[in-house]
Amino acid sequence: MLSRLSFECRIILSLLFTVCFTNEILSQPFEKALSEQEVKKWFITIIDSFKLQLEYKSNAAQYEDVIVAYYEERDAWLPTVGYSPDEFDALTERVYAGYSSMEDQEDVDQQMKDLQPQIDEINSMAVLSEEQKTMMKKSLMEMISQQQELIDYFKPDWPALKKYQEEFVQLDLWMSYNKDTPPIIK
Repeated sequence: MLSRLSFECRIILSLLFTVCFTNEILSQPFEKALSEQEVKKWFITIIDSFKLQLEYKSNAAQYEDVIVAYYEERDAWLPTVGYSPDEFDALTERVYAGYSSMEDQEDVDQQMKDLQPQIDEINSMAVLSEEQKTMMKKSLMEMISQQQELIDYFKPDWPALKKYQEEFVQLDLWMSYNKDTPPIIK
């Protein structure tokens, strides 16, 4: 079990991170939800991009700086498949955040189930004044609310992302060298 100090620090740090991160993300709303076609195109492009990366990695000795060489090639290639490098990187962040938000929803749902025991633990802390206990409980609720707000931001993309959820898992395994082949995108 976490010590009381760890519990308090966890609440405060989580709240600070969530508030800062959420405000930055939510200040830039998306114009529309991702379509299945956009997600499919992203998958094909990320697979081809990673294949290019693997090619550069296997021939690293040929380059003074293989990372720079790879990005120069990738950035020159991306417009041929319909993306600027910045657009592709932003879309990649959005896709990853969308899949992450699906997992985060499960965490928030569990936090809501565990909320009463956490409130009871705060209430039982004799070293805290009533004002401190109230502030901690309010912070806990605000943290969960902020997390849910961030998750909700990506929910419009979920229908398109869910269609390729298994492929995303396979992509992650392949890109982390835990699988020999990329996913097949249909």
